[in-house]
Amino acid sequence: MLAVMAVANHKGGAGKSTTSMMIAEGAAYFGGLRVLVIDLDPQGTLSRMLLAEPVIDQAVRDGRSLLDLLRGLARDGYMTLPSAIVANASDLKELPSAATGARIDLVPSHPITLKDLPEVEQKIQKHDPKTRLDLLIAGALTDELHRIEPHYDLVILDCPAGTGALSLAALRSSTIIVAPTVLEKNALSALGDFIKIIMDADLGIYQTIASRAYMLVTMFVRSNSAQQLLLHHVEKGKTDLNALPIAITHSIAIQRAAAHPGPDAQRLAREKYNSAYSEFSALAGCVRDILISSRRASMTNSMQHHSMPRVKAAL
Repeated sequence: MLAVMAVANHKGGAGKSTTSMMIAEGAAYFGGLRVLVIDLDPQGTLSRMLLAEPVIDQAVRDGRSLLDLLRGLARDGYMTLPSAIVANASDLKELPSAATGARIDLVPSHPITLKDLPEVEQKIQKHDPKTRLDLLIAGALTDELHRIEPHYDLVILDCPAGTGALSLAALRSSTIIVAPTVLEKNALSALGDFIKIIMDADLGIYQTIASRAYMLVTMFVRSNSAQQLLLHHVEKGKTDLNALPIAITHSIAIQRAAAHPGPDAQRLAREKYNSAYSEFSALAGCVRDILISSRRASMTNSMQHHSMPRVKAAL
């Protein structure tokens, strides 16, 4: 059963791309999963974490990128997801030789998307001017995710900041949301507003999500007493947010892990994450639990649906 996870927060600088990288590599390395990452952020930060820049540039020249995927939708009215995928996107040395078939593939993004995106979105909208743009993108994306389901276990959608069409389309296409956030009062307040947007009945996004949205504390500074106090409140459940039981620290180790070493370079997982390896492992454990919970919820919903009594039509 394919799980689709959106990593999203409408506030920039919350660590979405780093979180997406860690989740993808943890799911493949510890869980043996086949992971597809779709970089929906036109800035392409996650793409540069998973691929060397020359490889990204070549993928763009070859027509394998987010922009090409959207151009196809604008031109034909549908996406062809496999044509935009770059295989073996991580530099983890253990993955290419994994006997389980675990891997990370990527639909990369590139800053050139920022220039052409408005025009492409206008062309997509012309296919159905009466339907919201995010609904058009979500419909096409969901169709493609169904088609690739036999080939992957987990799809990660790395969302741009804000609540634009790409972010909303990702949320509509997802069964799970992980929302990274910095432990500051303004950031937590903004995250609460974001969750309210998701749950807005008129928008109709939350109804499609099988599991709850999960908050992940990122860039945590252990020496910061204010952050320590806020973390205590989060851990005690004194917020309305469904928090994962882990805080990802703001560390040099994670910053180095996020810096791709270049073409053909590979790193062992313990070498890549170094002193942050325990956090890398712990986050993978949290994601495993989320996926198990989501799978159980989906199975329960399916069983309830099939066990509903049939009502005879009135004569």
